[in-house]
Amino acid sequence: MAHAGAASLFHTVFRRAFEHALDDLAQTCAHAAKATEAEAEAATGAARESARAWATFDARYRKHTVAEDDVLLPTLASRIDNVASAYEFEHEAEEWLFEEVTQCVEALARATTREERAELGAKAARIVHATRTTLKAHLAKESEHVLPMFEAKFKREEQAELVWRFIAKLPTTDVRDMLTFAADEARGDEIDALEREMRANATCAAAAGLRRALSSDGRAEAKATPILCALFDGASDDDTEEPTTTTTTSGRASDDANGETEEPARKRRRQADVASTTSKQKVLPIDHIFQFHNALRHELRRLENDILAISTEGTNDDDERLVRMIDGRFVFLRGVYEAHSMSEDDIVFPALEAKSALHNVSHSYTLDHKQEAELMHDIVTLIGEMRASFAGDGKAKGFREGLVESLQQACVAMRVSLETHVAKEESELWPLFEKHFSFEEQEKIVGQIIGRTGAEVLRSMLSWVRNALNDNEREGMISSMRHATQNTRFAQWLNTWYEGKTDGIEGGDDWVKSKPGEEESVEAEAVEQPPAAHEGIGHVQDYLRLRAGTVDTDTFKPGWEDIFRMNQIQLEDAVRAVNRDDTLAPERKAYLIQNLLASRWIVGNQLQAQQEKTSELSASGGSEVKEPVCQPIDDGPTGGCKHYKRKCKLVAPCCDQAFTCRFCHDDVSDHTVNRYNIKQMVCTDCNVRQPVAAECLNCKTSMAKYHCNVCNLFDDSSAAIYHCPFCNVCRRGKGLGVDFFHCMKCNACVSLQHGKHECSERGMDTECPVCKEFLAESETPVKELPCGHLMHATCFTTYTRHYYTCPLCRKSLGDFSVYFRMIDAILEDESEHSMPTSIEGKTQKVLCNDCCKESEAKFHFVYHACANCRSYNTRVLTH
Repeated sequence: MAHAGAASLFHTVFRRAFEHALDDLAQTCAHAAKATEAEAEAATGAARESARAWATFDARYRKHTVAEDDVLLPTLASRIDNVASAYEFEHEAEEWLFEEVTQCVEALARATTREERAELGAKAARIVHATRTTLKAHLAKESEHVLPMFEAKFKREEQAELVWRFIAKLPTTDVRDMLTFAADEARGDEIDALEREMRANATCAAAAGLRRALSSDGRAEAKATPILCALFDGASDDDTEEPTTTTTTSGRASDDANGETEEPARKRRRQADVASTTSKQKVLPIDHIFQFHNALRHELRRLENDILAISTEGTNDDDERLVRMIDGRFVFLRGVYEAHSMSEDDIVFPALEAKSALHNVSHSYTLDHKQEAELMHDIVTLIGEMRASFAGDGKAKGFREGLVESLQQACVAMRVSLETHVAKEESELWPLFEKHFSFEEQEKIVGQIIGRTGAEVLRSMLSWVRNALNDNEREGMISSMRHATQNTRFAQWLNTWYEGKTDGIEGGDDWVKSKPGEEESVEAEAVEQPPAAHEGIGHVQDYLRLRAGTVDTDTFKPGWEDIFRMNQIQLEDAVRAVNRDDTLAPERKAYLIQNLLASRWIVGNQLQAQQEKTSELSASGGSEVKEPVCQPIDDGPTGGCKHYKRKCKLVAPCCDQAFTCRFCHDDVSDHTVNRYNIKQMVCTDCNVRQPVAAECLNCKTSMAKYHCNVCNLFDDSSAAIYHCPFCNVCRRGKGLGVDFFHCMKCNACVSLQHGKHECSERGMDTECPVCKEFLAESETPVKELPCGHLMHATCFTTYTRHYYTCPLCRKSLGDFSVYFRMIDAILEDESEHSMPTSIEGKTQKVLCNDCCKESEAKFHFVYHACANCRSYNTRVLTH
């Protein structure tokens, strides 16, 4: 603080005084709560003293915040945009907290019995602890965020003048009390440094007005008051006029002598703006992100009630069960909150800062996230200590003294901090999205957020959030998510995941199902089609359904079994309908016609196979086949196949035969198996056929380390695998938000480790240019090339051993500037020693594959540098 200005020193002095007063108040409330019957009189006195101490603190802190809102923050806002408003909102959000503290300490002061004092004292201690935590975090944020801005943007004399204006804003009758209160807990060197800074600018208009406002009697006392004494050192005696009305920075007149303080005009305008914004009925995509706050509030209050139910001693029979339940719920809450705050820090806040009018608006909220992460860590530590108190036989050794109270206070502090934080976000940030972001921009942000959320987390969050929302809000949230992910398979994943998987979810999850007419093709496909039909026939079905008006629908409805029953005339009509459709590209027409002509044969074979299998089961009395019908493709052990390591075989619903994996099935069949329709498996240890599950129902053997009950994938290797809910397939990697994210525009899982991503709409709906495998259905990680094209990461490694340009557009696959400069040096040396005189001065016209510009290059048999970007990735146009 040796070189700090008056603003920093003044804030530091008051910060230490407020923190010390809160510590004393918390200690007094805790003492009143633990007082015995014999100490009743002393406890009653302590309770009444805590009420008086809180009233004094409340009055002092409110006067401090009014002066900040009217002097310091508006002045800061005049030089730096979008910083002061967050702290003004924070002051407003603290008002409900102060009212709750007031109610608690006043109720404690009125308590007459020991039981009342114990209950009310514990409650007061918890809320005072939460207030202390919240205000300390607020003051620490101001020290870290605001004070450096004052140091950078305001000269020393300007800071001193601001402090004098701050003091002048305080009611004249309370100036001495406020400054004496602040100086009592300050270090002597801090007060000396502050008085020097203030004395250097004691002749400013604010200081002169303050001197005039002090009466002759008050002046003598002021000279003996810390900080205020700098007002008179060296000042002339002619500033002895009667107190006059001073003008504040907001242009309003206030009579400081009467101690009157008006609500800042900026605050009134801001409240009016918020009221007008929140009164609008239009629902925007970002609204559903903010509705997540309701679920946080709801869960924190539930958790707080459960923690309050733990006995102080920790010896009750239900304590261990309750602590374990709280531990599990808090682990989930912490994970959800961290995912939410990370989304805000990595996506929402950068989007706000990218708008020129919103610079600096989000830094305060990033600091909130850091402080809340520390609070959550403290709670985890306390819960861990509680769990360690239970012996292996389930009997409690007992909690250490004060452990339960510490956990209860920490939980209340966490709730208060989060409620204050989200109230600020909703008051300040929510209106900014409607004002500065279009509907499409908001939708993109929503897509980016859920694109970094893994399938397991997303499912848990959806089930959790639904309990805090009403029916309309739930429907709106799911509708918004569907729309933001409309280019993906998210709706299919949503329905597949929740179909028959509503265990523990009250009322089921019908709210995630498609609306009438929406995604019906996905559901119809799962019911009507023989699962073995090629994907191309699915495209035919979808097309015929959309173009049903061009086909005789009286005798033909475009369903899967109806394709088999099509007569020749209807088939020809369908082919003509496709051929006459000018909206289709020639390649698409050919694709649909080929699949249409082959559809009757494929579906017919499958229907026949199903009928034969049904006849076999009927002849055997309907009993299940308890052993695999066919063996694994290779001759290896029963622990898997050449594709996957696992301890089970999957029963293909199209053939009713057991295969180690779907690839093994496809390799020996003339059709493919639908992975999502697989319902049964055969354990290779006990050879029992049963429903698909992670564990054998008979021998309890684990089928694999990784199991996805959407894709029905088992893998017992050590490879990291995750399920993408937007691709609706499992992929190699650690997961969304860890090392991959799903781009909604490209409909692709893109690595977070490959730098900035350039979108290419539906970029995954294509083949890998090296191996020709369809990228959207591939489980191999995909790498984005600098040019925006995609290929498998493994194919990239192999391809770049021999080539350095994209196989599609021929742009360079990296920064080859060093290599190109080496070629420059080689050519320069070559031209000096061995260049034939017959080609000297000749040039060639080249097109650069990197910058796509034409230029003239020196004649050479191999190398031609682009004149614009100096790249050698060029091709000759003319000789």
